[in-house]
Amino acid sequence: MAAGRLEALELGYTSGDSYIKNTIVSQKTGLDVLALGTSRVMQFREQFFPEAGFYNAGGAIDRLQQALPFLKQLPESARPKVVILGLDQYFFNARWDPCAATDDSYTAYKPTRSAEAYLRLLRDFGNAKYSPFQVFAAPANQVGLPCKARGSGFLPDGSYRYGTQADAPDLTFSDSRNRIHFGNNRFQYGDEVNPSALAVLDELLAWCEGEDIQVVGFLPPYAPSIAALLAQDGRYGYMQALPGAVQQVFDSHGMACYDFTQMDDTTDEEYVDGFHGGDRVYAKITLHMVEGGSALAAYATPQALRALLEAPGNPRVLELG
Repeated sequence: MAAGRLEALELGYTSGDSYIKNTIVSQKTGLDVLALGTSRVMQFREQFFPEAGFYNAGGAIDRLQQALPFLKQLPESARPKVVILGLDQYFFNARWDPCAATDDSYTAYKPTRSAEAYLRLLRDFGNAKYSPFQVFAAPANQVGLPCKARGSGFLPDGSYRYGTQADAPDLTFSDSRNRIHFGNNRFQYGDEVNPSALAVLDELLAWCEGEDIQVVGFLPPYAPSIAALLAQDGRYGYMQALPGAVQQVFDSHGMACYDFTQMDDTTDEEYVDGFHGGDRVYAKITLHMVEGGSALAAYATPQALRALLEAPGNPRVLELG
């Protein structure tokens, strides 16, 4: 096995998204729009913003308190004019994360070479998670196990392609339903919006305001059946109060925020899982934010977005070239 191919496989196990995205964004210039958040922002595509220098930094952070340090460490030449900020609902649930203060110690995870990577590779071959034939027959320029085995991974604009995962997802969303049943893994129960998280958000927006960076925030969507289940469950009171609480913080800085927790103009078939929408969902989100008069209106048009949405095909995938 060639050394280069081994290194590529190792990268799929030992490099964090934060390191990849941090490195790439730091080298950008003329960046107009930056999507920042967890995997729940990864479906924003450069084709949504034909008039913009765009990059998707989804995965660069996994906690709200990491967003400000991420932006601060960027060279001034790499700082965007507009940030699309994903505000995962559980960011504001103290039972998931106390979010006591901005994490000034945040640094992007740097990959390290380790024998553990190869042990994990062999284990995944053994349990048939990946096929050795798929992996070693894949082109050398495909980096990482998911890309080689399932055609999923990051595109040049930083957005994520789900590959075969988007072809036949579990539309019963059993994983999300199990999380709700047990109240774990980002679905912890909670009655109140965490005031410490709101303070962290306020600090972030105040800094961006001072740097002349517009922030367009949004609460990302759940698949309609999961959103309905969360709304009916009496143990997620914080989610009911969250849109108003977050809106107050954005209003105080004159910035836009949108609540897409439950999107009535989407269907379960447009979601990859219970809390990750596909391309069409995020094209609709972009359309709503553009039509809502946010700072994104300077970089996208409703007509172009509607044209993308009218294209036939997989309800979770837009063929964007």
